[in-house]
Amino acid sequence: MFEKKACTQVPIHELLARRWSPRALDADRDLDAGQLLALLEAARWAPSCGGAQPWRVLVFQRSVQPDAWQKVLEALSPGNADWAGHAPLLLVIAADMVRDNGKPNRWGMYDAGAAGENICLQATAMGLMAHQMGGFDPDVLRAALAVPEDCQLMAVIAIGFQLPVARIPEALREREQAPRERRPLGENFFCAQWGEPITRHLAASQADAAPARDRNAFQALRIAVLTVSDSRSAAEDRSGDLLCERLQASGHVLHERCLVADDIHCIRAVVSAWIAEPEVDVVLSTGGTGITGRDGTPDAIGVLLDKTLDGFGEFFRQVSAAAIATSTIQSRALAGVANGTCIFVLPGSPHACATAWDEIIAAQLDRRTRPCNLVQLIPRLREK
Repeated sequence: MFEKKACTQVPIHELLARRWSPRALDADRDLDAGQLLALLEAARWAPSCGGAQPWRVLVFQRSVQPDAWQKVLEALSPGNADWAGHAPLLLVIAADMVRDNGKPNRWGMYDAGAAGENICLQATAMGLMAHQMGGFDPDVLRAALAVPEDCQLMAVIAIGFQLPVARIPEALREREQAPRERRPLGENFFCAQWGEPITRHLAASQADAAPARDRNAFQALRIAVLTVSDSRSAAEDRSGDLLCERLQASGHVLHERCLVADDIHCIRAVVSAWIAEPEVDVVLSTGGTGITGRDGTPDAIGVLLDKTLDGFGEFFRQVSAAAIATSTIQSRALAGVANGTCIFVLPGSPHACATAWDEIIAAQLDRRTRPCNLVQLIPRLREK
């Protein structure tokens, strides 16, 4: 099982970060009655305005109601039906738009959405995959399921088990493993009035709260961490955990964290986005620095660099030799700068990451290091 954990500016709850919408489901595995009941209980306890509980959930299990399940599948758009046909469970989410007193319930759709999200989060917690779909024909679905006119059809949720990576069709694999993306915070979140990006307010607040900085005082940097691996999940990412712990213990700020497969284009997409963000001072990547066919991190990131810090790779291999002797020559660790961002490309082992941070990176990201350090140079990296 592989995960696509959300890359967030600050840590959020693990369950929220792990939830995503996969398409590669295992048609050979079914849910048991206890798992189905847990999903429905999660929806039952969703918040609702005035306790109206306007959500209505129709359950279609392929192994139990194959004909009814097929009707739902046939109402989906062709793009959704292609992959949702492997889902053992389809749930149709509807919102009752009339309250018990006969008045319109203008909160019905909002509450039904909360119930759907509860289902998806419960599925994630149970190791299941859930994908919400809006691509369906509501008229066909309403007629097939005899849904009353007072109920608004909101979504169809496909739920099942993740298909092992080796069995994912080639046509679907790239999309399934592509990095997750979201709009910048300032595009969707406003402060005090419509259209005023919250990011401006946050940046101003941080600047006002920051004490006047002595040129010799420690300066916290915003650091993004990328783990590159075909085999590790977020829960098994010891190297990423180590780097996050080390940088925060040193006083720096974890800007975002992401895990992607050993794919040059996926790696490059994530790092390019970070390089383009003015808020990101440093990028640390771990994994994919060897010489096998799937080790492509230096190749993905190297072309993005404006300047390379050749001394980093040389010094890292020299320091590593004390622990791994001549095996150090197999590491293609490198560093450089791109658009004012310092980038370090590290091996995937926790020991190698600890060596790189403790022996080299920590000191160079501390403005108190003499005779010189990278922090002093960051303001000048974009000079023309």
